[in-house]
Amino acid sequence: MKPWEKEPNELVWEAHGFHCRLARGPMGHWCGYVGVDENHPLYGKGYGESLDVLKPLQEQRLKEPLGETPSLAVMMSILTGGKFNTSMDMVFNVHGGVTFAGKYPKENLWLIGFDCAHSGDLCPESNYSSASETYRTLEYAKAETERLAAQIAKIKEG
Repeated sequence: MKPWEKEPNELVWEAHGFHCRLARGPMGHWCGYVGVDENHPLYGKGYGESLDVLKPLQEQRLKEPLGETPSLAVMMSILTGGKFNTSMDMVFNVHGGVTFAGKYPKENLWLIGFDCAHSGDLCPESNYSSASETYRTLEYAKAETERLAAQIAKIKEG
């Protein structure tokens, strides 16, 4: 039995004071989300939007290693010698970077999320998988979601 056949298709919990959610994407991969309410400074903001509130985390992020799967935005900035923006997709260190920010239809939450469908990720429903790809398990995606929640919590704390 393959790992994804033993896992649920959705998981909801709380971490670092935030609503967290994992859901399967269209190719069977995990998408992780952290929900912020309207009192949080990231509520209603786009993931590529440059935000002053992220400057302290940007300074910290510039001192860290890129990580196993940095965001495309970070990689393009490095490769082109471009500016390292203060946007969620550049600042938050999570698998593949932040790739989503939008309204959660069930509650008054703004979801900030990432996905596990990047180069090197095995997507169960994809026709283009190879032996070198890695399936990102429920446990992996949950840990990444909690890591994102911890970073978002730092913004709320100031």
